[in-house]
Parts: sequence; C-alpha cells; structure tokens
Amino acid sequence: MCRLGDAERGGIRVGAGGPKIVVVGAAPDTGNLGVSALSQSLVLGISRVCPDAELTVFDHGLGVRTGSYSEQTAEGDRVVEFRRVGVRMSRRYHRPESLFRVDLALRMGGVGSPAARAILEADVVCDVTGGDSFTDLYGPKRFDSGVIEKRLVLRSGKRLVLAPQTYGPFTDPGRKAVAGEIVRGASAVMSRDAEGFANMRELLGDRFGPTRHLEGVDVAFALPTRKPGTSNGLAEFLESDVRARPLAGLNVSGLIWNDPERARRDYGITADYQGLLKTLARTVIDDGGDLLLVPHVVTPSGHFESDLDACEGLARELASAGVDTSRVTVAPAFDDPQQIKWVVSKTDWFCGTRMHSTIAGLSTGVPTSAVAYSKKTRGVFATCGQAEQVADPRTEQTDTVAEKLIASWRNRDGVAALLAEQLPRVRELSASQLSLIARVARGELDGSGPA
Repeated sequence: MCRLGDAERGGIRVGAGGPKIVVVGAAPDTGNLGVSALSQSLVLGISRVCPDAELTVFDHGLGVRTGSYSEQTAEGDRVVEFRRVGVRMSRRYHRPESLFRVDLALRMGGVGSPAARAILEADVVCDVTGGDSFTDLYGPKRFDSGVIEKRLVLRSGKRLVLAPQTYGPFTDPGRKAVAGEIVRGASAVMSRDAEGFANMRELLGDRFGPTRHLEGVDVAFALPTRKPGTSNGLAEFLESDVRARPLAGLNVSGLIWNDPERARRDYGITADYQGLLKTLARTVIDDGGDLLLVPHVVTPSGHFESDLDACEGLARELASAGVDTSRVTVAPAFDDPQQIKWVVSKTDWFCGTRMHSTIAGLSTGVPTSAVAYSKKTRGVFATCGQAEQVADPRTEQTDTVAEKLIASWRNRDGVAALLAEQLPRVRELSASQLSLIARVARGELDGSGPA
C-alpha cells in the first residue's frame, strides 16, 4: 500500500462533484511497484485532466476505505483523494468483496455490495488489467479473472474504457471471442504498443474508430517522481555534486534470479540470467562506473519474487568474485513507485528486467536497456524508438545478451540522444489518452457508451 499521509499535510487537495470514475485492474496493494505505478499514474493523470472527478479504486482489501496519492508541484503537494473498495476472487461468497456477491448485487440494484454500487453510480469504469494481462497467455484462470469485471460493467450498461495495455495474444478461439465481445462493447480502447494495437484492431473489426481506439503508451510514462524522505543516505549520494564516476542502475528480478529452474519452465529463460548479470556488473565496475541495484517488487524476504533478495544475492556473488563492493550499492525496497522512479532518474544508465522499472528510466530520459522475459517489453520500448535496447534471454545466448547490454552501457550517450528525440511525441500520446478517458467520463465523445 502506498502511504502518503505525511506528504498530504499542507497540500492542495482536488476532486469532488464531477464525473464518477472507477479504476479497475490497478490495485495499489500488490507489492508490485509496476502495478502501483499504473494505479498512481491513472489516478493522478485523470485528476489533472478532470480535476473535479470523484475517483474510486478497486483493490484487494476489505470493505470501503479512503486513499490518496500526491505529486509535487511548484505550489506544493497536489493531493488526490479517492475511495478504495475491496473486490476479490473468493469462495467466501458471503463477503461483499466476493465477485459472486458483486455480480448478484448488480442484478439487485447494488444492494449489499459497495463495489456493485460504485459500478452502477459510475460515469465510466476505467480498466487497465495490470497492463499486460488481457491475454490467455497465462492460462484460463488468469484470463477469466481479468475479464469478469469488464463483463459485469458492460452487462450493467455502464461505459467501459480499456486504458492503455497489451492485447493478446489469444490462443484459444473461445477466449478470443470473449475478448472481442469486450473490446467491441467498450466506449474507448487504448493499446500501449503496436502489436497490441494490431490485435485490438482485429478484435474490433468494422467497429474500429480512430477517435475511440488509440495506439498509445503505457500510463506509467505519466507517473511523477518524488525524492525519498528517508533513503539511508542514498538520496544524498545520488544528488552529490562530487559524484565523479558514472552510475549504472540495475534491476534484478527475483522472479528470474531466485529460481532459475522455475524461470526456465514458466518463462522459457534459456540464457544464464545470473551469469550474464554478473558479467554486466563486473564490466560496469571495470569500466570505472558505480553500480546501484534497484528492487522493483516488494515482497517478504524468502518469497520467490523478492527483488531485494535477488539484488542482495548479486551483491554477494560480486563480493565473492573479488569485485570492489564499495562501488556496489543496494537500494532500499521503497514501497512508492514515485520514489523508485526518482532513484532511477538519477542514474546515468539503467537496465531492468521488471518492465515498469525500465519505464521509470525511459520516461525520465535515462538511457535504458532491458532483459526481457516477455514480448511485451520490446513493444513498450518500440514506442520510444528503443526496441534495439531489449535483450531476450529466451531466444538469445548468454554471451549475446551480455554483449548487447554492455554495448548499451558503453554507448549510453548515443542511446540517450535517440531517446530524447522520441520523448516529446511519447508525452503527447500520454496526455491525449488521459484526455480521452475524461471525455468519455463527461459524455463528450460521439458514440460513447456501451456499443
């Protein structure tokens, strides 16, 4: 959970009396800073273009609670308050958070379910499906959990906006048909990459319309940055005027590092992930750089997804190999994506495996490379003209991946120049897709509403 209580005091609060907007598929309580970045980016971004919006965010908690996000402005903190409503796949059918109860309540005018009432009262429901989960690539259970709320919204006759995300691939004809039904029924649909846009257009068929169906960018490009208040000296180091050596940031994914066999089985990783990162890290140090290891998924130590465990594991391996550990720093496990984005923005070059860690770099103009375990990464990098900065350990050999990353590190000035040329267009796309959400919420778009 993102807690911004201290930052709120004295801030500028916004939102009340305008369109009612429900945000789905971006719960702020997953521990995955990528999903948290989606949540904050949508809430803060929508409130910029629709400052009087009344916002509700579906999460995995119990009951109804209050929440807030803030961003720093020249006038002080701008605070956006919203309502948090728990919704979950659960066999405890008596609980109001259970989707079974939500479904039943929607048929009865919302009685007994805050989530059902929120949907029925909404001017628009904005669903982002975690950014990349509108697919059957991860199996039928994941697909079903990703579409159930969308179908409930459409069945209730409410406007549905599919915020920028990846669509497909769809391998099962039945699930592809369900996806097509949802996409054609939505009031607006946005893709965050070219391949997803092509899949979306195929699903839409003759229902495609350029004003309602956009090829955009990941919403986290709009996430602001915030300097950490407490960072064990890291923030001071990153802002130091005497920092002479170039700083490489490296996100190590616990999903891949902590269990290589699982990574091979579940994601098709054939390259030696641990080995190639050790080669990259040693090269950075040998080239005269410093290394900052950056966790981006916050879970308890020992959990198979813990990025902090993975970062500390790489640090230990480097120490055992005789690398000067005074040149290696492990960043704290921040629970706020704005703070980790600020940290990434202070590096001279960044490489990530968690895709939203790399978006933190791309969106702040840092030359950025990626170790991809999904095709989604190349698509998002391509929106910035940076597809060549993606290395794929599923299809490329260990040495090839390491060489590609090292070349990116050594050519970071050239990479940064190419990225700088693309960012104005990317930021314009980011703003236009937020404006589209606001237009649908206000009923200003021709043809808006369930199709």
